Amino acid sequence: IMGFDIPNLHTLKLEVIEDNEWALNFYEKSEFKKEGKLKDFVFENGKYKNVVVMGLINKNENKNSQ
Repeated sequence: IMGFDIPNLHTLKLEVIEDNEWALNFYEKSEFKKEGKLKDFVFENGKYKNVVVMGLINKNENKNSQ
């Protein structure tokens, strides 16, 4: 993942509106994991929608560098 080119970056986070199946599938295929849900977090098209929080941990991080 390109974002992990930044030194000492341990995790990447993102938020996706729950009914955006295309984005959820894309991020899951990119190894992001669902970490939580923000209920009624955004107001869109006249109704409140849930948002899924996803994250990816840098598995290749050098744990000895600080």
